[in-house]
Amino acid sequence: MKSKLIKTSTILILLAVLATTNFLPNLSLAQNSNEDNIYMPIEFGAEIPEDLWNLDFSVLNDSRGVETIKLADYKGKLILLDFWATYCSSCILNFPKLREIQEKYPDELKLLAVTIQNKSEIEKFFNSNLGREYNYLSTIVDGDMFKNFFPHNGIPHVVWILPDGKYLAATGAEDVTAANIQSTLADQEAKFRIKIDLDRSKPLFISDDFYLNEGMKVEFSSFFSKGQYPGYPSGHKIKLNAEKKVFGRQMTNISLFEILRTLADHLFEQKGIKFTDKQFLMQSKNPMLVNGGNYKEDNYSDLYCYELIVPYNVSDSLYSYMLQDLNRYLDFQLSMEEVETDCYSLIRTSSVDNIKTRGGKSEQNYNEKDKQLTIVNGSLESFVSILNELPISDKIIIDETGYNGRIDLKVDGMNSLDALRMELRNLDLDLIALKRNMLLFVVKDK
Repeated sequence: MKSKLIKTSTILILLAVLATTNFLPNLSLAQNSNEDNIYMPIEFGAEIPEDLWNLDFSVLNDSRGVETIKLADYKGKLILLDFWATYCSSCILNFPKLREIQEKYPDELKLLAVTIQNKSEIEKFFNSNLGREYNYLSTIVDGDMFKNFFPHNGIPHVVWILPDGKYLAATGAEDVTAANIQSTLADQEAKFRIKIDLDRSKPLFISDDFYLNEGMKVEFSSFFSKGQYPGYPSGHKIKLNAEKKVFGRQMTNISLFEILRTLADHLFEQKGIKFTDKQFLMQSKNPMLVNGGNYKEDNYSDLYCYELIVPYNVSDSLYSYMLQDLNRYLDFQLSMEEVETDCYSLIRTSSVDNIKTRGGKSEQNYNEKDKQLTIVNGSLESFVSILNELPISDKIIIDETGYNGRIDLKVDGMNSLDALRMELRNLDLDLIALKRNMLLFVVKDK
């Protein structure tokens, strides 16, 4: 059976001499000097060894009520081992889909959740308010042994074992679909994206062979690709030098909007301005290409990987270089521009001070259910920042009170602009509509 790798468009600039990247894992490990360690990684296409079939594993939530199981109990079925952990929210949120698929193929498929966490940790989770609703999957605990056979860095990580006992593939959880299950059971080609975990501490997709050459170091690197790569997690990573200065930024499997938001955050921060999404000015005929509106669960082509590494001596210009970089790669023109903008100004309506703090520990809390905001010994800057993150107005709110003291403030009914203004008037504050020249992050078509 063959696996089909998703095609991605890739732009790669590495200003260093790089060896060819090998995308397949090195599964031929040297024999460990400890003769007791006989468990080696299994290669794709190889048969599962008998000693693994017959090992006893502790299990929770087994439908038969047993406390130990063997893989041999399910020999002849398609077996999926779903590696997870209680701290992995994406793993847990995937459980309902796994249950649905298991129920669809009760006789042909066995889904086993596997964790290296111990039994007491997992029992505590499944007895919690959160975990109680997910205690329907058979879960192998203390599953360290499985990592010897199926090594990986990131979770969720799903191992596919065929009914004939061969190791088919490792994938991400998103490739566990009814269509792929059906194709595999029918011995047809499945649309897998093979998951081979790569080391995020190194530049994206760089070969380990590069570091075999003494003295080699990546001084400047830029990488940009479209399409999800399952061997990297979804998220961000920064690179710090000895002086704790950021000289590199890595973003993997995220939307273009999130990349641009990260860039804008830092460019505005360098100018002493807190950025909000309301400072995006989209002047594109197809803004959905930016904000990820075309994303579907079975289509990961709208996700991106991007990394920029610069020399230490120009690390202060990292985000300026990033702006130039993305302007080369994208079909959009990105810029920061002063634009006359409709906004709301927070003003004082009298000289009476109804917000002066009584002191105490600084804290702020927003109750989503009651739409209530409480600030103790805080600042109007923080208050306005919170307002701009809430969907009260599609226009940005600015502070023009001139008030610099610490504040105590409690505002109810923050579910509409009118309700907010009524609350503010009780504090001799108000929001007025006006125009101001403001710095915006502009996205235009080229």
